[in-house]
Amino acid sequence: MLRNTTNALNGCAAPAQVAPAQHAIATLATASQPLIYLGNDGGLWRSTDGVNEQSTPCSTDDATHFQNLNGGLGSLAEVISFAQHPSDAGTVLVGLGANGTAATASLGASSWPQLSTGEGGTVGIDQTNPSLWYVSTAAGVSIRQCSKGAACSSADFVGTPTIGPAQVDEDDSVIDAPWLLDPALPSNILIGTCRVWRGPASGGSSWPSSNAISSLLAGPQGTSCVSTNPALRSLAAGGLINNASTVRDSGSPVLYAGMAGKLDGGGSVGGHLYSITTAGTASSTTTWTDLATSPVTNGQGTSFNSGASTSRRSQPILMMRPGRLSMLL
Repeated sequence: MLRNTTNALNGCAAPAQVAPAQHAIATLATASQPLIYLGNDGGLWRSTDGVNEQSTPCSTDDATHFQNLNGGLGSLAEVISFAQHPSDAGTVLVGLGANGTAATASLGASSWPQLSTGEGGTVGIDQTNPSLWYVSTAAGVSIRQCSKGAACSSADFVGTPTIGPAQVDEDDSVIDAPWLLDPALPSNILIGTCRVWRGPASGGSSWPSSNAISSLLAGPQGTSCVSTNPALRSLAAGGLINNASTVRDSGSPVLYAGMAGKLDGGGSVGGHLYSITTAGTASSTTTWTDLATSPVTNGQGTSFNSGASTSRRSQPILMMRPGRLSMLL
């Protein structure tokens, strides 16, 4: 277990000067030390040395390993999510919850122009065509696309969303509905309500109701998600690209859906993680595997994460908790 790098909870007044409650993290391997970005309740921070702290806990040296990128972002900004240009490290798009969405073409700049005043949830920049920016513009499923890159302005993110409730059969969801540009095929987007959807990111008009790639993961099995259906909080995708004739079946074959907490919309399956390895053939009736009850071999035992305190793992697991970043080895 690596020690708490920000020391926010060690009773020493957080000498790293990084805000608590981490919501988003991104890392990049470089020729020297890893580059790490942290989005949290207080904004956006960066470490250019992989948080290479060598001093004792609570040392004033902690602050030298972090850069405060908030400039004109505002100390009260809560970064829900962020996306970075694939080749221009200074261009960043951030979702700010109730404060909308903002962007900058120069990290550390004195101002971050606001692009949308609606609920600022997930944001995205197409990594193969970075002129395509995607912004959450309201609570629930409300995603709007702009094709101007850094020239996008607030005028480009008003009006009817590119993808909205109509494309997901008016499903209920959490306030910041999770979505993800498919990493294997960024022209497709994955969306989580109480089930998972996949369709073209460029336009909602080509979304048929058959674009659902899971059944309602839990709760009443009706025709759409209602308030009594546990809702998703996060999505992840991987695997080699699956090239299919239909958009629904194209992209990443391995998908994960993380449920909201028990008291935060996840209900009876709060905190559970669902997965599928054959998403290229999935439909609205496909049942995903609930890994919380799946017999997964994890060093010792047969239940998911059995023996977590004593078993050995072949890969480290990165854990995000309010005010700290830890790694289990």
